[in-house]
Amino acid sequence: LYALLGQINQAIVRTHDEQELLKKICDVAVEYGGFKFAWIGKYNQLVDTITPIHWAGDSEDYIDAIIDVINDPSVNYSSTRNAMQDGVAFFSNDISNDETMYEWRKNALKKGYLSISVIPLRIKNRVYGNLNLYATESHFFNDEEKKLIFEIADDINHALNAIDAEFTRKLAEEALLESENRYNTFIN
Repeated sequence: LYALLGQINQAIVRTHDEQELLKKICDVAVEYGGFKFAWIGKYNQLVDTITPIHWAGDSEDYIDAIIDVINDPSVNYSSTRNAMQDGVAFFSNDISNDETMYEWRKNALKKGYLSISVIPLRIKNRVYGNLNLYATESHFFNDEEKKLIFEIADDINHALNAIDAEFTRKLAEEALLESENRYNTFIN
């Protein structure tokens, strides 16, 4: 995970586009973090749904199999949706015996996923989305790994907020320029 932290920080420094950054985060989570699968979703609070936007690893068919269940309000417990609603990270170190993973257990175990973390990502202190990391080792997320995962999430949140602030600044600059143009047209 130290290698993953370093690679994510390099991506943050070199990438100033939100979508490109999120894609790189998934890619380096699999390549350098040793996770079998990583995906990032965007949370829509108004309708309480999560839309996968980037993923890497094994595999897309897993997302297709679970996303409807994640977004189904009739399902008693969705670790990903609950983490978004509450803004609190979720860890399962033993998917095969974790009752909260019941709805996903069969699909997860078929892929060899034995541990999962769901980390809320934030922009302006509001939940933006999630970073889900799947490990093939049970009890993967010990206290040290959790600490590093939270550090990674803090770095990602800082980068997302910086990108958002730059976008807001550019919008304000464009609005000011438009206002000045209108004023000059009116005066002339």
